[in-house]
Amino acid sequence: MPNRRRWIPSLFAFGIAAASLLLTSSSVVAQPETQPITEDTAELTAGIWSNASSGANIEFTVEDGWYMDGPPLEDVGVALAHAGYDGAYLAITSFFGDVFSDPCATAENASEFFEGTNTVSIEATAQSFADHLDAHPYVTVSAMTPVEIGGYSGVQVDLRSSVPGECEPPWAWLWVLPVVGDFHLEDAEDARFIALDVDDHVTVIAAEAFTGSDPEDPKVDWDGFLAELTAVTDSMVITPA
Repeated sequence: MPNRRRWIPSLFAFGIAAASLLLTSSSVVAQPETQPITEDTAELTAGIWSNASSGANIEFTVEDGWYMDGPPLEDVGVALAHAGYDGAYLAITSFFGDVFSDPCATAENASEFFEGTNTVSIEATAQSFADHLDAHPYVTVSAMTPVEIGGYSGVQVDLRSSVPGECEPPWAWLWVLPVVGDFHLEDAEDARFIALDVDDHVTVIAAEAFTGSDPEDPKVDWDGFLAELTAVTDSMVITPA
């Protein structure tokens, strides 16, 4: 009778190879699909999301808790809020170089603000944007740091607003935006602006929260919200339009 022991190694090797193939096949994990943010998006479930309304297509990953603070607007961007941080929000928007010649609206210049006749143009770069914020009389910049996000370099500016009583409404007007008119901060807000030079325009990632006038009794956990922001920005992939 033929000795079948000589097949054992071959059969064993075949079994190992087959098992290896099965393990390899089962370890291939489908990549999560990127979900576009549209006017119908309400809640951002955990996963990868994208939107191009700020002028560049930006993909980012979120965990549960984020939701839309309004529909995306072309050339303006998107605004997000987080269920765990009531009173804070994150905007992905743009800077086109137009700013206000006055820091706020008062009884004397209100008509100029609302008619849009008090704007001036500065260089549309991340550094120029940061310098503009630094020079604004109603915000105090605490840190200005070079950053790189999504493969693009820029400047991160941390600041706090303090708007005097003669301003009505009590806003620090920062820069001009299409459609909505402006980007402003109310009194006693903490904010972080990340300006990135993305080809021919500046992408701005803006986080803000009304933390209140009493630092011993903050309205929002600002450090906690910044940690959520960092998780989002660290995941960003930016593609020019």
